Amino acid sequence: MSEKTKRISRIILTNTIRFGLILGFVLGFAALFGQTNVLAGVALVVGLLMFPVCDLGLRPGCAALLILALYPICGIVASLPRPGLLAGMLIDFIFVCLLMVLFAEPAMLKPHINFLLCFLFCRSAPVAGRDFILRILGLIAGGTLIAAAMLIFQKRAKNISQRRTLRAQIDLCISNNRAFILRMAIGIALAIAAGEALHLKKSLWITIVVMSLTQPAFCDAVQRIRHRVCATVVGIALFTILFDLLIPQQYATVGILLLGYCGSFTSAYQHVQTINAVSAITASLVLLDSTTAVWNRVGCLAGGIVIVLLLYTAQRACEPLAAYLRKYICANREQNGFNGDTP
Repeated sequence: MSEKTKRISRIILTNTIRFGLILGFVLGFAALFGQTNVLAGVALVVGLLMFPVCDLGLRPGCAALLILALYPICGIVASLPRPGLLAGMLIDFIFVCLLMVLFAEPAMLKPHINFLLCFLFCRSAPVAGRDFILRILGLIAGGTLIAAAMLIFQKRAKNISQRRTLRAQIDLCISNNRAFILRMAIGIALAIAAGEALHLKKSLWITIVVMSLTQPAFCDAVQRIRHRVCATVVGIALFTILFDLLIPQQYATVGILLLGYCGSFTSAYQHVQTINAVSAITASLVLLDSTTAVWNRVGCLAGGIVIVLLLYTAQRACEPLAAYLRKYICANREQNGFNGDTP
């Protein structure tokens, strides 16, 4: 067997095992904590694959405590009663700011995405009573598993004492990402409010678009917008061919699983989003007919892009004013300092 064949075989075996474990985790989580918490299980399994093997730059004990606390807090905040649209926006804005202030760094790893996913998944499917208790118990159990796995994997890491404290992490996140944090928090709060005001049955579609397209650099956002638009168009075409014409409705779940398995062999943003578009539209057929589902997907994509671009435009417009205010404040301080030293 040639080296190339061996390498391909290893990749197929590794991806098959990983996909099986992910599927088993999500199905097991749903069996234990209820079908209403499937998406919470998805967020947890993403964290389980991510946090143990990446270096957050935080002291392990601090990182473990944050992980253990934030998952159930995401579930609790997502289920808080909102007395009105503006109050809901304020709650969502503050909580997203908190998540970003804690985990906007390291920027290359984007750890904030996992907690935002958990929050948005729970926010899109609010529960009460027994289901709420099961959700929080599930998030506590998942957070405990992730924190324990992270501590075990990082036990052999060097220079633990030189890693950041919580205070240093917060300072780093704020100093490097002020505008990014504000855009993410405002954008998600606006997207959630838009979904509620328009009574969208799949409001998660617009919030995920805003979360995904909001990037620290404008050029990255533009590139993602292009990829996401193309992926949505291709995804709709594939959905029409596969699930409207070829595959009977009763086999749709099998088709989605096969697409998900194929998606495990690529990490390219446009390919992942194409598969996500097909899977999301197909899964939404429980609530919507195919035409409505497609138009909702397109409308949510357009709405999310508009929110993201408006916030970038607002940031650009405010930059001269912010620069002037900083200059004025610095000059004022220097003047006051000079006068204070003068008899």
